[in-house]
Amino acid sequence: MNFIRKLPLLLLLGTALGTWDHAQGQAMPKSPTLPNYQFTYTTNNGGITITGVTGNDAGLNLTIPSTINGLPVTVLASNALAGGNFNIVSVPDSVTNIEDSAFSGCTNLGMITLGAGVVNLGQKAFYNCSKLASITLPDSLTSIADSTFFNCHNLTQVTLGSQVTSIGDSAFVLSGLTSLSVPASVTSIGWRAFYNCAGLLTVFFAGNAPAMGMDVFYGDNQLSVSFLAGTTGWSATAALQNVPLSEYPLIVAQGSLTFDPQTGLFYQPMTVSNSSSSTLSGLRFTVLNLAGLAANNNTVYLVSATGTNASGLPYVNYAGSLPANSSTPFTLAYYSTSRQAPIGVNVLVETVSITAPTNYSGSLVSVQPPFARPDGKMAFEFKTVAAQTYAIQYSSDLITWKQAQGLVTGTGTALIWVDAGPPDTEASTGSRYYRVVQVP
Repeated sequence: MNFIRKLPLLLLLGTALGTWDHAQGQAMPKSPTLPNYQFTYTTNNGGITITGVTGNDAGLNLTIPSTINGLPVTVLASNALAGGNFNIVSVPDSVTNIEDSAFSGCTNLGMITLGAGVVNLGQKAFYNCSKLASITLPDSLTSIADSTFFNCHNLTQVTLGSQVTSIGDSAFVLSGLTSLSVPASVTSIGWRAFYNCAGLLTVFFAGNAPAMGMDVFYGDNQLSVSFLAGTTGWSATAALQNVPLSEYPLIVAQGSLTFDPQTGLFYQPMTVSNSSSSTLSGLRFTVLNLAGLAANNNTVYLVSATGTNASGLPYVNYAGSLPANSSTPFTLAYYSTSRQAPIGVNVLVETVSITAPTNYSGSLVSVQPPFARPDGKMAFEFKTVAAQTYAIQYSSDLITWKQAQGLVTGTGTALIWVDAGPPDTEASTGSRYYRVVQVP
């Protein structure tokens, strides 16, 4: 959870001048000593356009108000917040228009939350925001303008809204993207949109091939592109002639993380759909930006990780199968040392050849009777020894036992283990029994 400070505003309305104090909720006389953040603004057609900000003390967080004097804040004007030193910004749902260079040069900006009402994002809106790590673009947004994220070299994760139709020229030049999922709504991508994104490994297109300008992926030497089975236009896409191209049968819908106070973990639901006419066996869920989530003295772990790939990225395997033209729910679990919700988690799901984990044999650990949680998941408690490793095994008949993905490390206290289903365990179709094996 992000805790946003309530900050005062500088109000300009005609010739009247005053401040609005969020904490006190009342108009105050102008003080010669400005509080931390104050805005200048104008009124237009019954709405507020924020035109500037003063008092940019480094290291503070900025909440843009949804109303001023009863009028909705609808526009962030060109250069309104450019060069600010704030590191976290929250934009309310009332804002529909973020104009050119609104946040340009905000080199300390590491996180921004855009409201659900943003329709327009101007050119160079986040130009050279060199610390920005992730951003989710709302479904209300229909286009990404030229150079919007130019030189955002720490921007590893971008979630595009479902209604985006165009990505402008040089939109992500020199960004830090590692992967990107392009929704089916996108019909055009501009000249050099992803030029020299050296860390960009995978791009997945959910729809037909969009019209592409020249050198869209120039300099992205590690890139491979995949497209959804059944979509068209890929063989004639000149911009991808030198890029490895493959058909991809999976559609992945990632859900929001929720905190579970019983286990102290964050759970992320997602649905994986197999759009092909064949059954697929074996999936791997790789978290691409886990290191980027470790900010503000916080470390995030993927719980039940099966291993790490050649780049050191953690993954969880799933040895089960996905029937043709079907969808299967999955749940990933994360541990955050600060209990702050990881924001911008980016998961790559791919089909790989998976062998089910071999059951460990060893001393059995006493477990408490399993119980059903309010969310329907089964859980049980067992005592652990610090630094001792345990394997969780499950069975439907007490004869054939299967082992959950990943291992559990003891803390010296009692732990509650939750059967969240795939990919950690196979989907349950009836009764299930559990046992805990102390790994030698």
